Amino acid sequence: MEILLIRHGETKGNREHRYIGKTDEPLTPEALTFFSENRDRYPAVQFVVTSSLRRCRESAQALFPDIPVEMCSDLNECDFGAFENKNHEEMNGDPAYQAWIDSGGTLPFPDGESREAFQERCCNSFLAFAEKARKQGIGSMAFVVHGGTVMSVLDRFSFPHKSYYEWQTGCGTGFLCSYEIHDGEPYLSVKETLPGKNKTGVEDLYVMKDLKRLRCGVTTGSCAAAAAGAAVRMLLLQQPVTRMTLQTPAGVTLQLPVEDAGFSKTSAFCSVVKDAGDDPDVTDGAKVCAAASFIPVPEAADRASGRTEADSTELHESRQVENTAFSGKYFVYTDSAGFTIHLDAGSGIGRVTKPGLEQEPGYPAINRIPRQMIFRTAGSVCRACSFRGDLYLTLSVPGGKELAERTFNPSLGIEGGISILGTTGIVVPMSEQALIESIRIEMKQKIAAGNGHLLVTPGNMGKEFAGKISMLDGVDTENCLKCSNFVGETLDAAVLLGAKSVLFASHIGKFIKVSGGIMNTHSREADCRAELFAAHALSAGVPAEVCRQLLGINTTEEGVLLLRQEGFLKAVTDTILSRIQYYLQRRCGGRIRTGIILYSSKEGFLGCTDNAPELADLIRKGE
Repeated sequence: MEILLIRHGETKGNREHRYIGKTDEPLTPEALTFFSENRDRYPAVQFVVTSSLRRCRESAQALFPDIPVEMCSDLNECDFGAFENKNHEEMNGDPAYQAWIDSGGTLPFPDGESREAFQERCCNSFLAFAEKARKQGIGSMAFVVHGGTVMSVLDRFSFPHKSYYEWQTGCGTGFLCSYEIHDGEPYLSVKETLPGKNKTGVEDLYVMKDLKRLRCGVTTGSCAAAAAGAAVRMLLLQQPVTRMTLQTPAGVTLQLPVEDAGFSKTSAFCSVVKDAGDDPDVTDGAKVCAAASFIPVPEAADRASGRTEADSTELHESRQVENTAFSGKYFVYTDSAGFTIHLDAGSGIGRVTKPGLEQEPGYPAINRIPRQMIFRTAGSVCRACSFRGDLYLTLSVPGGKELAERTFNPSLGIEGGISILGTTGIVVPMSEQALIESIRIEMKQKIAAGNGHLLVTPGNMGKEFAGKISMLDGVDTENCLKCSNFVGETLDAAVLLGAKSVLFASHIGKFIKVSGGIMNTHSREADCRAELFAAHALSAGVPAEVCRQLLGINTTEEGVLLLRQEGFLKAVTDTILSRIQYYLQRRCGGRIRTGIILYSSKEGFLGCTDNAPELADLIRKGE
């Protein structure tokens, strides 16, 4: 768990170098301005603890305006007793003050608190809050407290250890620490001083692919939530926003830079630029914009209906919306605190035109999890500002229509722009899960359209071959489903989504792996094509010498040519088809029908399972 130990901003007494303990001073205007302008230099957190004194409360509010805060008087500054609100010049020559100086600051303050008692209460309270947060699974928290409190905590828990006065820190500064338990004892390891450099929250997130370290990024859903929250904050507070903090479903706290910010008494606008990390995402660098207003945007008209989302952000039945200033269908979030957020999509964000997706036809292509993030982030601002009433949010992506042509959206029936996506809020580079999800979405859509019998190919080569064989005459092979290397996941989705049958058309080089039970055909996962060819050849009665030659082939095309020359191609193909069918049925548990058509680039059609013509006919009929 990460813990920020931050000393409050400067007060008038701090500026005059006074001992300010229990004196309850406010921050100076300069301190508030500093925090406002440098908020993004402090890491985002999920929870904040402050002392009960005003200077800490104001600092916490300035640094973390939308984060839950708990106050604790045991974290208050030391009681300086007779020295309270005095400085060195005023006490110079005072015997009690000189004695305290001569002791190295170890004597109790006259009529005040001893360092031992002060440190004990601070450390006990710190530990109680830290352990409570750790057990609740909180990943990051901040203590916005006093210089003495910070010194007490780090003197007790720092590793490597430094003594009390070595941890002195200026107003508005502090430490980013890692909180860990070793052999039952708590430790704080200081990672960096604060304020630090500007960070978004994904700098330390990466994956390893082919021995390369690839940076993670943020989804369009995270960008939309940040932009929406920033626009609402500017509208309600009438103050500029340079960065927006939000919590992702993955548990990562983001602080995203806000651009193009502007606001008036009735509306606000801003954008957040998507950083996809090292993922080859077509939306990398795209601006996700949000406009917030108290009235519907003026250029929209003829709003007909909306979908209501309760404050739990779970979808409920659509309802008619009396306001007719928006056009088309949109989403509505009503919170028990008394505010309602209307969410729509403008230019560059697509609209759904076909059934089978998360949204019904006519709704903006803003998926469920991003909607929850948008409503949660904007809603937290509304609650913090005690806002009551209606807010209208419109998202847009400049150039989104052109970007969408390079995505799956056209084939999914999403027209006019990109989708606002992301289940975790974080982009994982070269994510297989993202591709699997796109396969599942396309399959769901086909099934919803009444196409329960599916033609599936690994890629464009399979689609091209399928369009040339007579068995598939009359089948819309251009719209077949492509499964890439994910044979197993495609079957899993077919079962879960209620498909009736799956007919695979594949090059033998891909599907010979399936004949060995390999359900991810990428060469990274497994490449035993020659071995499987030889094993099936031996099973089909091919002489041992030919089988040994098969073990030496570089490509399956070489194996096909060798078997044709030796007269065993059909026998071996039949054996391969039989084992492929066995493993396909084993994967789906016999709950759907499967069939296979195999081909090679040079020989063309090699063979098919006995049921392939029947399955092709069912696909043709669209049953």
